[in-house]
Amino acid sequence: MQGKEFIDQPIGQIWQAIASDQVRALQASKTLSHLQFAPDSFSTQATGNLLPGEGKVYIAKLSAGQILRVNLQAPSRSTLLSIYLPRPGGQPSPFPEDAPEVTWVEQLKQSGYYEFVIVDKSSTPISYQFNLSVDNITSPPVKSPGSEPPEAKN
Repeated sequence: MQGKEFIDQPIGQIWQAIASDQVRALQASKTLSHLQFAPDSFSTQATGNLLPGEGKVYIAKLSAGQILRVNLQAPSRSTLLSIYLPRPGGQPSPFPEDAPEVTWVEQLKQSGYYEFVIVDKSSTPISYQFNLSVDNITSPPVKSPGSEPPEAKN
């Protein structure tokens, strides 16, 4: 149905009902959770269960310059992972969208709320553990003024 006007077709009513149910679930925080880091901690985790075709959305406020590390532990080939930028722009996102990868590392270019979406693509219910960590690096390391040791300068 992609690329065709299907809202006026019988399937359109079903699609609208599904979309409406998903919006209500998000509004009730049933499928959306905010991840926060404990004081002096740079990692957090969430666990859950998903039915076939079901998804869970996590959001976390992160800062530009941090190194993001994501790991999803779930049965092999059972999930799709998407990571969305706080402000999508004209450039392609460096993050996966509907990807089977379960591990991702990237230095963040933007500050704001990042979205992490996990979907069960298998035909059976699954349990998962989602691990999110950041290295609290906000500036590049300072380079030493000279490459020679001090005793070599004579």
